[in-house]
Amino acid sequence: MPADTGTGTDTGTGTGTDTPRTLTPAPTRPGHAPDADTGTDTDTDTPRTLTPAATRTRTRPGHAPLWAGPGLVTPTARPSGGAAQRELWGCDSFQKVLVDRLQHLAAVLQGATARELLVPEARAGVVMLLSKGSTELTSGQVLFKRLFLERGTARMWLALALLSVVFCGMASGECFLNSQSPKNPEAGMNISEMISFWGYPSEEYDVVTEDGYILQLNRIPHGRENTGCQGVRPVALLQHGLLAEGSTWLTNLANSSLGFILADAGYDVWIGNSRGNTWSRRHQVLTTTQDEFWAFSFDEMARYDLPAMISFIEQKTGQKQLYYIGHSQGTTIGFIAFSTMPQLAQKIKVFLALSPVTTVIFSRSPFTKLSFFSDSGIKELFGTREFLPHTALGEHILTRFCVCSKVCKHILATVFGFNWKNTNMSRFDVYMGHMPAGSSVQNIIHWVQGVHGGALRAFDGGHMYNSLHYRQVGAPFYDVQHMEVPTAVWNGGRDCLADPRDTAILLPQVKNLVHHKLIPHWNHMDFLLGLDATEVLYREILDIMKKHP
Repeated sequence: MPADTGTGTDTGTGTGTDTPRTLTPAPTRPGHAPDADTGTDTDTDTPRTLTPAATRTRTRPGHAPLWAGPGLVTPTARPSGGAAQRELWGCDSFQKVLVDRLQHLAAVLQGATARELLVPEARAGVVMLLSKGSTELTSGQVLFKRLFLERGTARMWLALALLSVVFCGMASGECFLNSQSPKNPEAGMNISEMISFWGYPSEEYDVVTEDGYILQLNRIPHGRENTGCQGVRPVALLQHGLLAEGSTWLTNLANSSLGFILADAGYDVWIGNSRGNTWSRRHQVLTTTQDEFWAFSFDEMARYDLPAMISFIEQKTGQKQLYYIGHSQGTTIGFIAFSTMPQLAQKIKVFLALSPVTTVIFSRSPFTKLSFFSDSGIKELFGTREFLPHTALGEHILTRFCVCSKVCKHILATVFGFNWKNTNMSRFDVYMGHMPAGSSVQNIIHWVQGVHGGALRAFDGGHMYNSLHYRQVGAPFYDVQHMEVPTAVWNGGRDCLADPRDTAILLPQVKNLVHHKLIPHWNHMDFLLGLDATEVLYREILDIMKKHP
C-alpha cells in the first residue's frame, strides 16, 4: 500500500496549530547514531523529515550483524550456502564457549561469592545443578542452564534454536535453513513507516526528560477517512509494556490494531516509547556504552518519562486532558505516576488499563524464577546494562525458526504470554520483527524484587542507594489508593504474567473504578494481537472514552 503524503508539522508555538507538509517515513533519525549516540539532538518541536522506505538500509540502534556476537566467530565476509550453515550450526566453538561459561559459573557459585549471587533457598540447588554432567540433566535442567545461566544475548538466541532442534529433531533445523525471508514488509519497518504504509498521516518527535533521556514519540493526528474534519480531536496516549515498543499498537492489520482504530474513530493518537527500548536509546550526555545510561527501572519511567510525554503533548495540542491507555508495564507506570503526582493525574480523562500489573505474587512468568538469585547474582548472569535488546540474530531466529518450532513457540508463549490459537500467524514475522525491544537489567531486577516483596514499591538499591534517593533505609511503597483518576480495567483469565489473582488484589485499591471486565480465555498478548480483540475489547474502549469526554 502506498505511503500517505498528508500530515502537518508543528510551527513551534505549542498551540497545536500545525502547517501541513509531506512526511515520508525512514528508519534513521537525524543525529541518531546506531548505538553509541552522544544524544546531542534535542530538537523537540518539529517532526523530522523521513527517508522513503524503498531507499533505506534497515538498521536499528544497536542492531548487531547477524554473524556477530560475544564469544562467536565473526568472519570477514558472510559465508554462503553450506559454509553459512556450518558457520551457524557447526557449533564446536559455541559449545566450547557455553561449557567454559558454565564451568566458570559453577566455580563462582561454589566459591566464596556464592552467598552474593543467590538467595539462600536457591543456592544449594543451583550449585548441585551446575556440578552435574550433561548426561545427568533432564531436558528442563538443560533449558535452565542454557537460557538462564549463559550470559550474552547472541548465545541465548543460539541456545534457543539448538534446544528446539534437540527436542523436535532435525526437521526444525531444516525448517530454519529452508524458510523464506519475512513476507510482510512491516517486519522491517520502524513505527513511522508502519503508520504511513497503511495510508495514515505520521509525525515523529523527540521528547527530552528532566533527567536527560531522549524519547521517541509518534503521532497519528487523524484517520484515513476523516482528513477534512475540522475542530479539536481528543487526545489518546498509548504506552507499551515490558520489553516492547510503540509499534505493538500497530502490528496487526489496520482494522484490528488499536492505534489505527482510534485514529479512524476521530482521536489524535500519540504512541510513547519508554527509555531503553529500540527507539529510545539516546541521552543528552550519556551513551548506551555507559552503565549510568542503564541505571533505571519503571520508577524513572513513571517519574520522568510519562510526565515529559504528557507535558509535550499538552504543549503541541493545546489540550489540557487526554486518555491514557497502557498495557502491562504501561499500566504500572500509570498507577505510580497518577498516585504520586496529583497535578499530572488531573490531566487524565480516563486511565484504560489493559492487563494491569502492580504485583507479581502469582505470576507464572519464567522471569519470576530469577527471584532465586540476588541482585548481584542477576548482574553476574546478564551484566549491568541492557536486557534482551532487539538484535539481528534474535530476529532472524524468531522469524524464520520459531514459526515452525513447537518448542520455540511454547517458550515464547510462556515468556511473553502469546496465545497462538488467537493470533494471526500470517503476521508472525511482523511481531517478531519488533520484539523483544529491550530494557535495562536494573528494570528486570526491580520486577524480581516484586516477587520477593509482594507489593508495588520503589527500586531497592541497598542501604546507601535508598538513603540517597529516598532518605530512608528501605524502598518506599506506592499506594494505588491515592489515585483519583477514573479507571477502566480489563484482564485475562489465562494471563501468565498478570495473573487474575494479582488483579483481584489491585481492584479494591482503585478508588474510581468505572469499568472492569475479565476475559476468561485471554493471555497477556491477546490485548494487542488477539484475533477477537476488536469485538471483545476495542469497541468497549471506544464506548468508555465516549462516556468520559
